Amino acid sequence: APEVNLRGVAVGGVPADLGSAGRHLDGGLLSGIYFAAVAGLARAYPEVDPQALFNDKGLRMLGNIGQMCVGQFMTGTWDPILAYAFQRMSRYTKVPQLLDVPVVQRILAENKLGQRIPSVPMYIYQATLDELIPIQDVDQLVRTYCSGGAQIRYSRQLNEHIGLEITGYPAALAYLSDRIAGRPAPNSCF
Repeated sequence: APEVNLRGVAVGGVPADLGSAGRHLDGGLLSGIYFAAVAGLARAYPEVDPQALFNDKGLRMLGNIGQMCVGQFMTGTWDPILAYAFQRMSRYTKVPQLLDVPVVQRILAENKLGQRIPSVPMYIYQATLDELIPIQDVDQLVRTYCSGGAQIRYSRQLNEHIGLEITGYPAALAYLSDRIAGRPAPNSCF
């Protein structure tokens, strides 16, 4: 939307590489988030053939998880985190590693951040103990943006994903307020 006059962007907990995040989450406490992402991408890309990739249990999982919202467990409702904690995707597929299937690799490559360099200043903040997003993926994204000439303020914070949401927003809000006020953007790229 080139008609939108963006002055800056602030993002935290950036899923820079969905494939890497999926491998990181698979089999862990939060594996249901990976499962939910798979269900969403399978819906978004008609070239994904669930019948060819998923066993009967996997097809049921896709149907079930497609009706859930992450975090709704806080309301007493079953959600992907509770339903699929510590599960491995390989229990639900006909293939040994879903992330190695060529069509899946193509979709992940299309959705990997860093293919375009931002044209507005960005504030990126990331938790060093993030249980969802591997920090090395965000570090690499920042290096890619910086090497492409972007103006990035990068903040690594000792925290985890949800904690970062709480502690990170004041600096993000201040960063955006400064951009709207026309103040020069700080730059971590050297």
